[in-house]
Amino acid sequence: MRAPLQTAETVVANTVGYGEVTVGKGLDSTGAMLLWVRRIGKEWNHDLYRTADGVTFTLVATPKLAVQPMQITDVFAVPEVGLCPADSIITLRIRNAPRF
Repeated sequence: MRAPLQTAETVVANTVGYGEVTVGKGLDSTGAMLLWVRRIGKEWNHDLYRTADGVTFTLVATPKLAVQPMQITDVFAVPEVGLCPADSIITLRIRNAPRF
């Protein structure tokens, strides 16, 4: 008998009327997995989920940000700051930039 190549799919989120896709991942300070899920339907949201066992996922946050990101990517630790999504590390604002 051959071993299965992969396990069955685990559902993280299944919100009626929305399309959802995992767009970022990382680990918290205890080693639990964090997942950013982009959820698009009548609204555009990013939901942060946490799981310690890879089977049960808990919604941690759905931030309401001043500027709606297209995608929040991988979560990683920054010393003296904590956990940050990769997109938040570099913010570029160009005002009155010269034209070339």
